[in-house]
Amino acid sequence: MRVLKASRDIGLIMGSIAAIQSLFMVFYLFFSKKRDHKNIMLIIFFAVITLRIVKSMLWLYLDDVPHYILNLGYASHLASGPALFLYLKFYIQKKDWHKTNYLQFLPVFTLCFFLTKLNGENFWYIGGYSVLLYHQLIYTVLCISILLYSYYNRKKQCVTFSLKEWLWLFLLVIGASVIQFSYFTNYILKMVPYETGPVLYAIFIYILTLYTVINHKVINKTIILNENSDITKEKSSTDSLIKENKYKNSPLNIDGVSYTIQMIEAFFNTSNLYLNPDFSLSELSTQLNTPKHHLSQVINIGMDTTFYDIVNAKRIESAISLLNSNKVSNITFEALGYDVGYNSKSSFYHHFKRHTGKTPRQYKLEFCTD
Repeated sequence: MRVLKASRDIGLIMGSIAAIQSLFMVFYLFFSKKRDHKNIMLIIFFAVITLRIVKSMLWLYLDDVPHYILNLGYASHLASGPALFLYLKFYIQKKDWHKTNYLQFLPVFTLCFFLTKLNGENFWYIGGYSVLLYHQLIYTVLCISILLYSYYNRKKQCVTFSLKEWLWLFLLVIGASVIQFSYFTNYILKMVPYETGPVLYAIFIYILTLYTVINHKVINKTIILNENSDITKEKSSTDSLIKENKYKNSPLNIDGVSYTIQMIEAFFNTSNLYLNPDFSLSELSTQLNTPKHHLSQVINIGMDTTFYDIVNAKRIESAISLLNSNKVSNITFEALGYDVGYNSKSSFYHHFKRHTGKTPRQYKLEFCTD
């Protein structure tokens, strides 16, 4: 659908803004501190949305665009739904990456194989574009459903997201839905102009970008609890934790650090000695038969944390595990704190709230009740 000049100019400006903002998010996320499967999916989502909008702008304002460029835009459109869906699964449900996830991108890979073969007359205008739009509509509905279901069942599932995290997810899904529904209602329902999607998305991506920069922790923090699991810290591979430049001014050996990290993680996963109020770095040194100063350097440099942060995180993990299992229904929260290694109620409450954003009582009432 061709539009009037004034409308075309507005569409060009807003579409350009949308593309630039999406590209900014790609670079912002790429250079962020954490690049796990979750954030990789988010990078892919913003990258393909950028390509999709650029394709739309080229089609609107240039008379002769090569077919392979248009097909690249369509392939990007196909990738946006699966990328956002997988991101939500990783963020909300704490799913691990599995090889079967690649199957969701099979239509994208197939289309890329035929980039130079397909055109409007032999594929897109005879049903191909309609299939693409319905394919994305299904993913959009799935994304909305998983978000709403998780939000309205957050207490039952013990999902401990802050308001900022929920707002981030809602803004992301709303923005993605707007552009998907706009393309659908333009071509399938013939209700809105072609440039509606990029124009409306430009508004949402501006808000989303501003919100992300101000609240940058929402893209890196993922804490989920449910009825069958404890607090889990996102695991990164040892290779991602060990950056060679960290050791330029340190006597640590990279291979030795890798081995020590594995020993530390294995210890905290198999031993409950950290529940002892007197547990210390010296005790850990004895248990692992490793010099205290070496452990301290590995934890501080190689794991980018502190000994006491690890201990407190594990103690709070144990406390939440007990709360979720209802094994402490007849004891006080103060006693619970003693059971997991704290000598005072105030210290237990301080660390519990630091790690969960809630006091033990608030957590019990809000997240672990039917």
